[in-house]
Amino acid sequence: MRVMVRMGQDGQRLWTATQSRTSSVPLASGTRGYPDVGSCMDAARQLVESDSMLALQDGDGRWAWVAYGPDGTPTARSPFTYDNAAACGLALRELRGVLALERA
Repeated sequence: MRVMVRMGQDGQRLWTATQSRTSSVPLASGTRGYPDVGSCMDAARQLVESDSMLALQDGDGRWAWVAYGPDGTPTARSPFTYDNAAACGLALRELRGVLALERA
């Protein structure tokens, strides 16, 4: 997994994870900004350690997954929304497969 950090409009750093160095397709995005690169990377690493991930339906009927940190706050989200729960669940399953490789 590769983590990319970029500067947000508010001056905070935001992270996005892709499957590999050669892939540009995002797997996950952070849920908030961080003041420096180090704390941003620490937040991204929490995704690898997270065991709490849920598929949730938005008010407009679209689906997205959210990963929670040890304190119960959202730490990552799906970079895309999905038409139905099955498609969201498949994306979450694929993410968990990538994360399992990172843990190994």
